[in-house]
Amino acid sequence: MVSIHVNTAWTGRIGPFYQKGKIPSKNFSQAIATRYGTVPHEGDFAIIRDTTRTAATTLIELGQINEGWLDKTASLESTADFIIKGMEEYFAK
Repeated sequence: MVSIHVNTAWTGRIGPFYQKGKIPSKNFSQAIATRYGTVPHEGDFAIIRDTTRTAATTLIELGQINEGWLDKTASLESTADFIIKGMEEYFAK
């Protein structure tokens, strides 16, 4: 399960988040972070904490909604590509 957000309140904390104590969540987040060029962050968000239908969960924080790069199709496609490649890598294992 992937939950994508563009409303971070934390400077520098963009990228995938995983739920503490959930190894599949951490591994899934790591696969996406590697492709995205960042590191996964530990977080306690209801969407990843309370999801029980799948163990592979991540919340991806892209930044703030008013950032200029979000208006550029190429930037959005590149970001989507990083996410998809990370997912493919994780599920190929």
